[in-house]
Amino acid sequence: MNNYLKRILIILILIIPFFCIKNVYAASSTIKLTTSNSNVSLNSIFTVNVTVSEEGGKLGSFEYSITHDSKYLLLISGEEYQKDVGEGDGKSKTYTLKYKAISNGQTIIKVNDSRVVDWDTEKDISVNNGSLTINIGSTTNTNTTESKSSDNSLKSLFVEGFNISPKFNKDTLEYNVNLSSDTLKIKIIAEKNDDTASITGDGEVDVKEGNNTINVVVTAENGATRTYKINAYVQEQAPITVKIKGKKYTVLKKLIGINLPSGFKEKTIKINDTEVDAFYNDKLNFTIVGLKDSIGNISLYLYDETLNKYTKYSPIVSDGLSIIILNAPENKIPHRYYKTKFSYNGDLVTGYTLSEKSDFRVVYGINTETGSKGLYLYDIKENTIQRFYNDQVNIYVELIQKIKYAFIILGSFILLLTLIIISLLSKNIKFKKKYIEKRLSKIDNPIYTDDIKYQDLEGTTTLKKVEKYKNKDKPTKKRKREKTFLDE
Repeated sequence: MNNYLKRILIILILIIPFFCIKNVYAASSTIKLTTSNSNVSLNSIFTVNVTVSEEGGKLGSFEYSITHDSKYLLLISGEEYQKDVGEGDGKSKTYTLKYKAISNGQTIIKVNDSRVVDWDTEKDISVNNGSLTINIGSTTNTNTTESKSSDNSLKSLFVEGFNISPKFNKDTLEYNVNLSSDTLKIKIIAEKNDDTASITGDGEVDVKEGNNTINVVVTAENGATRTYKINAYVQEQAPITVKIKGKKYTVLKKLIGINLPSGFKEKTIKINDTEVDAFYNDKLNFTIVGLKDSIGNISLYLYDETLNKYTKYSPIVSDGLSIIILNAPENKIPHRYYKTKFSYNGDLVTGYTLSEKSDFRVVYGINTETGSKGLYLYDIKENTIQRFYNDQVNIYVELIQKIKYAFIILGSFILLLTLIIISLLSKNIKFKKKYIEKRLSKIDNPIYTDDIKYQDLEGTTTLKKVEKYKNKDKPTKKRKREKTFLDE
């Protein structure tokens, strides 16, 4: 019998581990960034593919965000933040982003804040976040071993017969020049810094009334390009002048060479009975015109046709989002935030903050694309902006207000109860005083009147004296003596 039990025990020991073994998933995921060419020219548009894939399992839900440096790149299309779910039968999903190269240099596009969940286990799995390096204005030829020059700078640049501003510097890419109203042609003279480079856009150029944008492009031996921009402004006949904060400006009749702001379209308006080019947003009912200051700097201004008022147009632009800053209503300012000023593109902008040391400012503005107003969070270091999420804070503020009101109600109740108690005690004291005075009024000799005090509310000591005094002159009733045998 013992041997039989031993055999059963051995069999159980051998088969139990098979029931305890659980499925083990060694799944991992990758969010990869790819492009057909990582060397792009300035102002070119290129495509980046974002592929989310899983190895060792099925792709479930996932989310990620893509970041880029807005100094070098501008998002043209696509969403940098994605939150999606796999199909259960596939292992990858791909999304497309398009960027425009807006400045020369090297920059990185990378994946941040990613999360991937396995379809079967519904558990988070490890994620390998990808990145992509983009070279703007430079190319690399892998088919030759010969080293080529990458110098695409100028040694000198000027307009014959006129002064440009600021003073030429090979690293300064934009200049202004003011021309008389009778100027029809100008001559651009540019000297390259490297003999192997080439120049386009120099020489004799036709100009007309208003602003003329002239691009001088320098191409290095290795193909890298650099663009020097000249804003040649021809003085207008019978110019429209305005004064803003004491400074004199001229209204541009033509907006040639000025980029159309996001959400706006071209329109012709009249100022002082003169036709002027403008930009108009029908969702916002905003009109933008161009103004030039005394030294030739051109800026865009919001123009109120009814009030004939000009306001500097300085929207915050980031990742395809364009926000015009407005004055925030009092009820929109976040709890405990205070008004402050910060610099954006050389202009002072009104925002709100909890601390001047913070890298973030809350601004109130209107979206030029949708026309919706609201609060936005601006990162003064990264130059990025996004909608301000304040719902959680509002919940706490409302809770604090409710607690505050509860304490006010409770305090009022305690105060009322205290007043009622004081009133009752006061009536009780008056009653006892009248009672004592009534008792004393029946005493012939008021010798003990001064002994009665209000603090002796019960009147016990004094009243005993009064009783004793009242009874002292009363004849004592003699007890009748019983007769004894002596009387007989």
